[in-house]
Amino acid sequence: MLNPELFVYGAAGAASLELIKLREYFGRVSRRKFESLIHSNLFWIAVGGLVIASGFLAWAMHAQSENVKIWQVVVTGMAARSVVRDLLAMQQANKSTRLGEAQDGPPKVTLRDVFLGETQPQ
Repeated sequence: MLNPELFVYGAAGAASLELIKLREYFGRVSRRKFESLIHSNLFWIAVGGLVIASGFLAWAMHAQSENVKIWQVVVTGMAARSVVRDLLAMQQANKSTRLGEAQDGPPKVTLRDVFLGETQPQ
């Protein structure tokens, strides 16, 4: 059974959590780092990938269901997004930190920033 709306509902659930996470970043990182983050292609590719993957997982889990409710698909998308994001964050958290020279210009956005949203000395 092909229900593309299940994909959309699951992706919408994941996207809603990404908006909450974006608001969390606003209060957690410096203004300069936040601006670099939201203007970073890496950030939006990661967010888009998470939303698409969550929509797919929600669709895959409910495609064969007969009487699935919309809220169940939305919550599945939220859960899938959280699991994937936490797995990626765990992987990034376990990587070593490289120390180096101070850089000029806007701060560089890394996967660690995208998934952990840590503050770093500027």
